[in-house]
Amino acid sequence: MKRTTYIFGRWLGALLNGGEWLTYFLCYRKPPKDIKIDRKGKYGPGRHHRYHFIYRKNDSRKRPLMNYIHGGGFVSGLVRYRDAYCCRWAEKGFFAANIGYGYAPKAVFPTQIKECVAAVEKILDEAPKYNIDTSKILLAGESAGVYFAYYLARLGADPSYYDKLGIDFRYRDTFKVTAVISICGAADISGALDSHFPGIGLMVGCFFDKTLNEMKDVRGTEAFKLLSPPVDEKVPPSVLIYATADPLKEETFKLADLLKEKGVPHVMLVADGKISAHAWAINTAYRRSRELIDESAVFLKNYFEIIP
Repeated sequence: MKRTTYIFGRWLGALLNGGEWLTYFLCYRKPPKDIKIDRKGKYGPGRHHRYHFIYRKNDSRKRPLMNYIHGGGFVSGLVRYRDAYCCRWAEKGFFAANIGYGYAPKAVFPTQIKECVAAVEKILDEAPKYNIDTSKILLAGESAGVYFAYYLARLGADPSYYDKLGIDFRYRDTFKVTAVISICGAADISGALDSHFPGIGLMVGCFFDKTLNEMKDVRGTEAFKLLSPPVDEKVPPSVLIYATADPLKEETFKLADLLKEKGVPHVMLVADGKISAHAWAINTAYRRSRELIDESAVFLKNYFEIIP
């Protein structure tokens, strides 16, 4: 990787994380009294190899699992900032696991995918202790987290991808994703590169250890196809949320068209008003964000037992 790309990538990541910390403090709300947040989970030696468990106290039901994967343009993202969003899903009866992973440009493809799988493996190890129903798994994420969510869904649907990426996973024969929530994401790298999202070239370049021109040069090759999970009949039912002022919203529209073409059940929801900017739908300090969770739950009731 070029030294300038590495330096600017680290600088951008620090800037974005600074903004997230500020938002976290300004929008902080105490978790509901019946929700427990356990931030002690660790699945590896790295600083970001952590996950938070978020769940209803004194709930003896066998609960479906929600794995949340944060965004941040591959170069940033605070797990703690997503806890409030996960709390809302815990209130609806999910056992939420909020997953962290290493940042580009220090960690590059497919390192973060391997880290997410390692986190899921550790979480599944803990499933009996917490009475988690591992046959009902919801993957959710915003922005870059959507990319990881759909990649993990592809691994569950097509185990050959474990071999393609060199991933060891003890649950590869049983891990299946029931549904996905996509918030302002871009599962397709080619489409993301064509968008007008600020800094997208630097972010993607840091993640794949390539310059923007190098990325464009390898388009259409077999190696490039491996960079994005394919959209076909194997994609799980999906909730697609786009924001009206988001430069990436066209990617959500394209994904919706592909899912319709492949006959995959999905619903399209819109983040508007105060959360019309990219990925602000995860900020539950705003009423519209909370409404979107309720609207998502209406669709997901077809696949999970959800508490009203």
